[in-house]
Amino acid sequence: MTPEKAKLLLSGTRPGDEEIARRSDNSELCEAFDLLESDGALRAWYEEECAFDDAIGRKMKAIAIPDGLRESLAEAAVPARTTSFPMMTWLAAAAAVLLIGVFFLMQQNGRGTELASLDQKGGTYGCLCEGVTEFANGKFELAHFANDLSDLNEWVTQQSAPGLRELPDKIAQLDGMGCTIVNWGPHKVSMFCMKKGDTEGSVVHLFVIDRSAVAKLPDIEKLNRPGKTNGLETVAWEDDRHLYLLVGAEPGVGVSDFL
Repeated sequence: MTPEKAKLLLSGTRPGDEEIARRSDNSELCEAFDLLESDGALRAWYEEECAFDDAIGRKMKAIAIPDGLRESLAEAAVPARTTSFPMMTWLAAAAAVLLIGVFFLMQQNGRGTELASLDQKGGTYGCLCEGVTEFANGKFELAHFANDLSDLNEWVTQQSAPGLRELPDKIAQLDGMGCTIVNWGPHKVSMFCMKKGDTEGSVVHLFVIDRSAVAKLPDIEKLNRPGKTNGLETVAWEDDRHLYLLVGAEPGVGVSDFL
């Protein structure tokens, strides 16, 4: 089973539903729950989905029911009666509060696809490092899952985003996990999530952007020199079209030995 199909099956479930699925002998759903145990990226996605849905539920429960709403709804259910304007006003107000709450929660849960905005000097390399490391440190959701880097690269290029062209041998040998596309001002940035085997603390993120989008690129020696921004180690290289920025997924994950 692919992670994409597992996501489709799991999207309407909660952690406690696994036992129900096994009792009902739902083989496909059971297989999806089994995949959660072995696929770290899928498990992270599922945990975030459940947390987000729980937050929405809490927000909805916190919305106070306007006085008289139940009575107005009961009156509206009688065919001979015409819905009163006050009742419609209450319904519109309740719907507006709910929509505002949902929008607020989506913003708070960091589900955007924007890197930090460009600084006043334009899209400099330092600004890009700030943006990608801040993004990697936060909550994000991968849009496509695959173990094969060529599969991830094909999906990215189909979205008209920068793809992988020249990779150092050590990076080309990594296992893919997933990818997504984020925006840096008007520019698309491809993000590839990769890992080295099953070793804990071996996950890295590779961000790819058109070279022309970055102002005042440092020389190649400085790009290849490991740095640290927002607590994450970084290293970069370029080809004739793209800039590649490799970032450790968490503090302590080194990236200098990949070049």
